[in-house]
Amino acid sequence: MPKATYIDTPPGALARYWPWLGPLTGTIGVAAVVYYSSFLFLLPRGTPIRPMVWAHFVHLATVWTAVVAIPLSISTLVVSWKLSWRRRVSLSVTGIVVGLLPSPVARFMLHAAMAICGLTLKE
Repeated sequence: MPKATYIDTPPGALARYWPWLGPLTGTIGVAAVVYYSSFLFLLPRGTPIRPMVWAHFVHLATVWTAVVAIPLSISTLVVSWKLSWRRRVSLSVTGIVVGLLPSPVARFMLHAAMAICGLTLKE
């Protein structure tokens, strides 16, 4: 009976991709916010908007991304012990930063749409 190696075992296979799960989750959250916010650029010029559903979606996407991406990124320091210390820290910091990024990206897209398309916020 052959002995299982590091690559053959399921925990070993997961450990190979574990460092990338935090940044990947953050990237998915940012992509969802960008995709959902792109409708702002399709509105007619000078339209008064009250983006409450958009703000709710952005809040949920930001919270979900932060709750999933930040613990995954912090656990990268412990789980991926075969990587160098520099790579572990850089992947952890990248995952934490990208995990907190959906809200600022959405705010930037709202202000860009207001500046480019002339949208106004209705009170």
